[in-house]
Amino acid sequence: MQVGIFGSGLAESSPSYLKQILDDFGINHFNLNSKTKSKKADCILVLGGDKGVRNYFHRTFNSSIPVL
Repeated sequence: MQVGIFGSGLAESSPSYLKQILDDFGINHFNLNSKTKSKKADCILVLGGDKGVRNYFHRTFNSSIPVL
């Protein structure tokens, strides 16, 4: 499984904590930005709430991938 992570979260520790959890379960992950949007992801984890989700969909990222 390949997970893309988008957004900065509510606190500076949010992305690093999430990455640690994914590492513990052996799940591949990458930060999703304009340079990595061509990478294939099975799902996207958006940090930061409603505004983060809105910002994700306002960009040119793939909308057919499940977003959490």
